[in-house]
Amino acid sequence: MKVLLDTNVVLDVLLMRQPWVAHSQLVWAACDEGRIQGHIAAITPPNIFYIVRKLVDAGRARECVKICLEAFGVLNLDQASLRDALNRNGADFEDDIHVACASACGIDAIITRDPRGFAGAPMPIFDPATFLARLPQ
Repeated sequence: MKVLLDTNVVLDVLLMRQPWVAHSQLVWAACDEGRIQGHIAAITPPNIFYIVRKLVDAGRARECVKICLEAFGVLNLDQASLRDALNRNGADFEDDIHVACASACGIDAIITRDPRGFAGAPMPIFDPATFLARLPQ
């Protein structure tokens, strides 16, 4: 199963954000174990760098991006995906970009802490806890 991890799920692990880190770590572990194929959108690494640099520092931001690039596949972001995202007219353009990238790359599900932000997505949307409950052992 190919899944896209939303930026908030990845940041929960990288920054050990409570109370979400426990479930997000288990999703990440499922990727590491090969039980699922974890991916992030191309927009995620620059967003992670920006957020971690603001909260911690640039050195930690670079380390976090490196960790992500080693842990996950990166879905391309091209002009067609950006046009698709614009046409989705969702409340959050970044979420629309995630959906457009996921659609173009055959992603089976998106894992996010903000499922409502992905309304109308053509694939199932799960919060980490719900996804883990449905993941075969």
